[in-house]
Amino acid sequence: PALDSLLSSSMGGLGSTAPPSGLDSSEYHFRLHRASLSSEFDRFMADIKSELEARSSQVTSKTETLRSEVRSEVSERLGSTAEEVAELKAKLVEERDRRTKLEKQVGSLVRWQDEARFGMEDLQRKMDEMEQARTNDRRELRKDMIKRIDETNAAQTEAKKEV
Repeated sequence: PALDSLLSSSMGGLGSTAPPSGLDSSEYHFRLHRASLSSEFDRFMADIKSELEARSSQVTSKTETLRSEVRSEVSERLGSTAEEVAELKAKLVEERDRRTKLEKQVGSLVRWQDEARFGMEDLQRKMDEMEQARTNDRRELRKDMIKRIDETNAAQTEAKKEV
């Protein structure tokens, strides 16, 4: 652009074919060509810059879209995970309650078993005492029976003597 203005001011425009004073024709054409290349390069760089900006805008847009999709998916998964955690906590509470009830039942069964064992031991002891008492009663009855048999024999013997 600076050369264009220089050339324009000295020549009255780029289309002029007469070289300005102090420049030979090859120098003039070289500068003219360089100015043309420079402006083409500037346009090329401007095109590249606008294309890069457009692509950058597209990438930013895609990134934002993907970011929002990922956020929504993560939020959804977190929500479902929170629901699963709540369900698991509820099941854990139920399991604890069930386990507590079972432990109470087992405890009462153990107490009942101990009471039954003590009751059985008490009954066994009473049966042993009763058996011992029956044995003692039988001995007493045998002794009494032997005594009465002896008395009956003695009475029979005496009755035979008297007859």
